[in-house]
Amino acid sequence: MKLVHEATGHEDVIRHIHQTAFGGDSEATIVDTLRRAGRLTCSLVAEVGGDAVGHVVSSAVSLGAEKTVRLEGIGPIAVLPAHQRAGVGAALMNRVISFAHTRPLDALVLLGSPAYYSRFGFAPASTFGLRCKWTDGPAFQVLELRPGSLHASSGEVRYDPCFDGFD
Repeated sequence: MKLVHEATGHEDVIRHIHQTAFGGDSEATIVDTLRRAGRLTCSLVAEVGGDAVGHVVSSAVSLGAEKTVRLEGIGPIAVLPAHQRAGVGAALMNRVISFAHTRPLDALVLLGSPAYYSRFGFAPASTFGLRCKWTDGPAFQVLELRPGSLHASSGEVRYDPCFDGFD
């Protein structure tokens, strides 16, 4: 498996990956909208045998009026069904987290299965007093990249407006 940064020409196959993995257009449309708006901070494609089989993005998020905490949100992430449970998603997650560590970020957030994402160090965001408009339950998770950076922070994490309308 090879992980590469998204390049011109990947757009259609990335859309296909998200549509196939999720059985609809919502996640693919979010990725397209973030791309057109220039809001993708990381966009990685997983290739197996030269074919794109998985994709993940990250984009900036904010914590209310808090300006000192630097956050990004991971997602959407998708893997073609025929390649799921083969380590593609884990490889994409590990790479996007590694990339985040090279940048001046305090934490990453995402919405997803706690059973899956806890293996990457994610914990319920509510532990830090964080929530998002979709949930304050355990599916909203955070990974502190700089330990202690969230100790005095709490409130609603706001995703880019490109996510609006996909409740």
